[in-house]
Amino acid sequence: MPTLTDLPNEILIAIASHLRYKVGIPSHKTTYELALATLCLTCRRFRAVIQPILFGSIHLPLRPLVSDPTKPFLRLVRTLTATPKLRQAAAALDIELPSGYYVPKFPKDFDWGRVREDAVGIDAGVFGRDEEWRDGMKLRVWPHVVFLVSLLPQLQTLRVISITGGTAEPRQMHEFLGASERRKEVVLELTKSGHAEQRQGIEDLAPLMGVPTLRRTTIDNVALLGSEELVRTCFPLRSSLIEQLDLRDCPMTGSCIGGFLAGFRGLKSFSYSAWKPIEQDLFGVDEKVWHAALLPHASTLEELHLDCVTEKSLYGYNFHTVPEYELYAWPSFAPFTRLKKLEIEYRRLDMRDEQLGLPASLEKLRLLDCRNIGGAAELQYLCGIPAGSFYPGLRKVVVNMSRNCLVAEKLLTEHGFEWERGMARGERMEAVVERGCKVAFVLEYTGYYEEESA
Repeated sequence: MPTLTDLPNEILIAIASHLRYKVGIPSHKTTYELALATLCLTCRRFRAVIQPILFGSIHLPLRPLVSDPTKPFLRLVRTLTATPKLRQAAAALDIELPSGYYVPKFPKDFDWGRVREDAVGIDAGVFGRDEEWRDGMKLRVWPHVVFLVSLLPQLQTLRVISITGGTAEPRQMHEFLGASERRKEVVLELTKSGHAEQRQGIEDLAPLMGVPTLRRTTIDNVALLGSEELVRTCFPLRSSLIEQLDLRDCPMTGSCIGGFLAGFRGLKSFSYSAWKPIEQDLFGVDEKVWHAALLPHASTLEELHLDCVTEKSLYGYNFHTVPEYELYAWPSFAPFTRLKKLEIEYRRLDMRDEQLGLPASLEKLRLLDCRNIGGAAELQYLCGIPAGSFYPGLRKVVVNMSRNCLVAEKLLTEHGFEWERGMARGERMEAVVERGCKVAFVLEYTGYYEEESA
């Protein structure tokens, strides 16, 4: 029977693309991470193929005592330059830029000449000597990312995590991402410094959004700055071909959402999640403004996820004493004729509309942050959603319960709901209610949402 190391490189790369191996504190590693680490140590071929794909050697957020952060970078460069087939096959690059990684020093005798020859479209100006480091060569944060990108001509996905403010300069990246027809996805994640998000002007992100080959983009923990007028000036109408856009914890977006979304030609998937206390994001989410911004994509959107600010404060208070932030129902999503998957907050569902403001094309509906099921009548109402003739393709309705879970569990049990097979008790109860459509309730017994009183 063949072993793991007998598999072709293509299969090993596919395995690697689904696993995130990070070099960190050993006690924090998962079982599969430890297994991968062992394999990397005991099998040279596995290490040569898997480790560069996972880029565990340059994940350094949990290694503050590293004396020379240049070593893992050089080790990675040597591996890539010594294995051309691997360089040609690598499809994903995952980099973290921790504090203190501004000026890694490189030895004078390191042969950059050969590396430059292998690089694709590398700018000679990326490399330069610094008087402060006379005994070596330095590579600044973004140029060293650019350099790694240039070594991987088949790269499709780039994920950059910046832990220190002031390092994110997407304008320096768009030329290198646009140098290949294979660049399809970029993830820009700026880790919080304390409790503050990092800020980024729309004018800086616009060139990155305009890379003609990009199809998927994720922006995490970035305060997007800019007015509608500025956005429309620097991000021309329908200029971006990106089809999947995911914004996570990006406050201030409401100040420019109309012009920002207008810059995309035809989004197929849009996700926005922001659980920041409302007093820290003065723009919040105006349902009418956001709905109007999404309407130009009504004929192309297939997936829509909107999980927005709903509380005066989420931290440091008991939910019993915090007044709920007033919410209004979303305008009708009926114009979104290709929408198959919709995730919105339960309290933003338009109960006044017989069709609930949902499109006939819907296949899956998830209702988030449900605080309470007000008895059998409301439960029957939810179970009756698939029974109507409005949504012939609807196959699943999921309700996330964030309060009164014990009460909900009792009510669901009385009405024939059972724990889903393969799921631990306390996670999901479901029942088949109509034409094979399942209605499921996810009970969140942990975290800030727990409420044990009956």
